[in-house]
Amino acid sequence: MASIVRRVERSFDPEFYRREAARNAQIAELLEGIPTTDKFEVGQVITFEKVYPSTKDVYQFAARKFDEAYWAVTGSCQSGSVYTWTTLLDFIGFDNLDTVGVVTDVQSIKTWYKKQTEIKEIQPVEEMKG
Repeated sequence: MASIVRRVERSFDPEFYRREAARNAQIAELLEGIPTTDKFEVGQVITFEKVYPSTKDVYQFAARKFDEAYWAVTGSCQSGSVYTWTTLLDFIGFDNLDTVGVVTDVQSIKTWYKKQTEIKEIQPVEEMKG
């Protein structure tokens, strides 16, 4: 999604305001999907991308809620930093909110690898007939 924060210019073109209304509806829909208060359980992990405007570089992060009020974020520049839900949203940034995802299926690498191996050992039906 392109930057959703920008200066609104005055116009005498009614289409300009229709486009702005559509953009504002899109922003409202995005914000309806982001909790304003911390509703997550301890141990929950979210992921997000952050674009730094000065370089246009995109970085991927994960954040884990480690107690009732605080989150820790991956990345060497974040080492030792803790965030409340509000400060975490500030760090993510308004323009990056559409990249936030919730990790719902956490499993050990051993369990994951075993499942991957079992999937590869199953043969297609056509090969079993021959």
